[in-house]
Amino acid sequence: QESHLNRLATLATSSLPVGAILNRYLEGFSKNIPLARIDGVVQQLADRMVEAGHFVDVSLNEAEVEFTQQDRLDAIDQACYALGVGVGPADLTNSLNLVWTSAENGFNWSSPLVTISMLVSAGVASNQSMDLLHTAWNHGYRGRELELLGKAVVGSEQSSEAANMVVDLLLADHTMDAVFENLETLRGSPKSGFTPGEVHDPPS
Repeated sequence: QESHLNRLATLATSSLPVGAILNRYLEGFSKNIPLARIDGVVQQLADRMVEAGHFVDVSLNEAEVEFTQQDRLDAIDQACYALGVGVGPADLTNSLNLVWTSAENGFNWSSPLVTISMLVSAGVASNQSMDLLHTAWNHGYRGRELELLGKAVVGSEQSSEAANMVVDLLLADHTMDAVFENLETLRGSPKSGFTPGEVHDPPS
């Protein structure tokens, strides 16, 4: 028990979030998983949390934007998840740069991290996901629109093919409606929730 508390204390004194660690312990206990196995998983998570904290703090210092401590902790949580699903370090850094830009312009700052994590966890390669993210960003996708685009790609039967198609459509300057309508031809599940012509405001 002392080692578990020490691990949590180390994260807390390093100004890193401990909620995910606590949740993993509670989840393991609720499923009667042996403590040794829980410890192995938690240690990997803690290591990723430290790595995520490094990426967030370095990029945040370089961006020189004002961020609350809670927002910083939330960004580390998101970055930790991104690393866990396979987002590469360089792509994570590039995503974080968009995060700070989102925050400065009043959009949901987490959208770039949420979107690239969504794509990579669905099997789209990290560099391909970053290419889609940057292309969509450069063509005006922000906040909820960016997340809905990622959800629509993930909802298709072939996510990698859909990602390539979206990049091609965006580079050809297709409208947002046209992009989502073309994605519907590849979908194998219910619609993403995007309605052509609908105006999406940044979440409050």
